[in-house]
Amino acid sequence: MRILPGYDEQIAKINERIQREIKKAVQLENKKSSREAREKATQRKDDTRLKIIIGADVLAYFPEMRRFKPRKNNAENRAEFAEFAAMLSILAADKEYVAALQEKARARVAVRTAEEN
Repeated sequence: MRILPGYDEQIAKINERIQREIKKAVQLENKKSSREAREKATQRKDDTRLKIIIGADVLAYFPEMRRFKPRKNNAENRAEFAEFAAMLSILAADKEYVAALQEKARARVAVRTAEEN
Protein backbone atom coordinates (compact mmCIF):
# COMPACT_ATOMS: atom_id res chain seq x y z
CA MET A 1 0.00 0.00 0.00
CA ARG A 2 1.41 3.34 -1.06
CA ILE A 3 0.59 6.51 0.78
CA LEU A 4 2.03 8.84 -1.83
CA PRO A 5 3.02 8.00 -5.38
CA GLY A 6 6.82 7.83 -5.77
CA TYR A 7 7.38 7.82 -1.99
CA ASP A 8 9.34 4.55 -2.01
CA GLU A 9 11.61 5.84 -4.77
CA GLN A 10 12.26 9.07 -2.87
CA ILE A 11 13.15 7.15 0.28
CA ALA A 12 15.46 4.89 -1.73
CA LYS A 13 17.19 7.93 -3.28
CA ILE A 14 17.59 9.57 0.13
CA ASN A 15 19.04 6.34 1.54
CA GLU A 16 21.47 6.14 -1.39
CA ARG A 17 22.57 9.73 -0.76
CA ILE A 18 23.04 9.00 2.93
CA GLN A 19 25.14 5.93 2.09
CA ARG A 20 27.27 7.97 -0.38
CA GLU A 21 27.82 10.69 2.22
CA ILE A 22 28.76 8.12 4.85
CA LYS A 23 31.20 6.56 2.40
CA LYS A 24 32.72 10.00 1.66
CA ALA A 25 33.04 10.71 5.37
CA VAL A 26 34.82 7.40 5.93
CA GLN A 27 37.16 8.08 2.99
CA LEU A 28 37.96 11.55 4.33
CA GLU A 29 38.67 10.13 7.78
CA ASN A 30 40.92 7.47 6.24
CA LYS A 31 42.80 10.14 4.26
CA LYS A 32 43.21 12.21 7.41
CA SER A 33 44.50 9.20 9.35
CA SER A 34 46.93 8.32 6.56
CA ARG A 35 48.20 11.90 6.37
CA GLU A 36 48.66 12.03 10.15
CA ALA A 37 50.52 8.70 10.08
CA ARG A 38 52.83 9.96 7.31
CA GLU A 39 53.48 13.19 9.21
CA LYS A 40 54.23 11.25 12.39
CA ALA A 41 56.62 8.93 10.52
CA THR A 42 58.37 11.93 8.96
CA GLN A 43 58.66 13.56 12.36
CA ARG A 44 60.14 10.36 13.85
CA LYS A 45 62.66 10.14 10.99
CA ASP A 46 63.63 13.80 11.42
CA ASP A 47 63.95 13.33 15.18
CA THR A 48 66.15 10.26 14.71
CA ARG A 49 68.34 12.12 12.21
CA LEU A 50 68.68 15.04 14.63
CA LYS A 51 69.71 12.69 17.44
CA ILE A 52 72.33 11.07 15.20
CA ILE A 53 73.79 14.43 14.17
CA ILE A 54 73.88 15.76 17.74
CA GLY A 55 75.31 12.50 19.04
CA ALA A 56 78.04 12.53 16.40
CA ASP A 57 78.99 16.10 17.32
CA VAL A 58 79.07 15.28 21.04
CA LEU A 59 81.32 12.29 20.39
CA ALA A 60 83.56 14.32 18.06
CA TYR A 61 84.23 16.96 20.72
CA PHE A 62 84.00 14.72 23.77
CA PRO A 63 85.52 11.37 22.75
CA GLU A 64 85.67 10.37 26.43
CA MET A 65 81.88 9.91 26.20
CA ARG A 66 82.56 6.69 24.32
CA ARG A 67 83.11 5.06 27.71
CA PHE A 68 79.31 4.99 28.08
CA LYS A 69 77.84 1.85 26.56
CA PRO A 70 74.21 1.29 25.60
CA ARG A 71 72.58 -1.36 27.79
CA LYS A 72 69.79 -3.89 27.31
CA ASN A 73 66.86 -1.80 28.56
CA ASN A 74 65.85 1.74 29.49
CA ALA A 75 66.45 1.28 33.22
CA GLU A 76 70.01 0.09 32.61
CA ASN A 77 70.58 2.89 30.09
CA ARG A 78 69.38 5.50 32.61
CA ALA A 79 71.80 4.11 35.19
CA GLU A 80 74.69 3.99 32.69
CA PHE A 81 74.09 7.53 31.42
CA ALA A 82 73.06 9.11 34.76
CA GLU A 83 76.32 11.06 35.07
CA PHE A 84 76.04 12.40 31.53
CA ALA A 85 72.38 13.32 32.03
CA ALA A 86 73.26 15.13 35.27
CA MET A 87 76.01 17.07 33.47
CA LEU A 88 73.56 18.15 30.77
CA SER A 89 70.98 19.07 33.40
CA ILE A 90 73.48 21.29 35.21
CA LEU A 91 74.53 22.93 31.95
CA ALA A 92 70.93 23.52 30.85
CA ALA A 93 70.02 25.05 34.22
CA ASP A 94 72.67 27.78 33.87
CA LYS A 95 70.81 29.92 31.31
CA GLU A 96 73.37 32.75 31.42
CA TYR A 97 76.24 30.38 30.68
CA VAL A 98 74.30 28.71 27.87
CA ALA A 99 73.50 32.14 26.36
CA ALA A 100 77.19 33.09 26.55
CA LEU A 101 78.17 29.81 24.87
CA GLN A 102 75.61 30.40 22.13
CA GLU A 103 76.98 33.88 21.51
CA LYS A 104 80.55 32.53 21.31
CA ALA A 105 79.35 29.83 18.92
CA ARG A 106 77.63 32.39 16.67
CA ALA A 107 80.79 34.48 16.62
CA ARG A 108 82.93 31.45 15.75
CA VAL A 109 80.58 30.43 12.94
CA ALA A 110 80.59 34.00 11.59
CA VAL A 111 84.40 34.07 11.56
CA ARG A 112 84.60 30.67 9.81
CA THR A 113 81.99 31.71 7.28
CA ALA A 114 83.87 34.95 6.55
CA GLU A 115 87.15 33.03 6.15
CA GLU A 116 85.53 30.62 3.68
CA ASN A 117 84.23 33.46 1.52
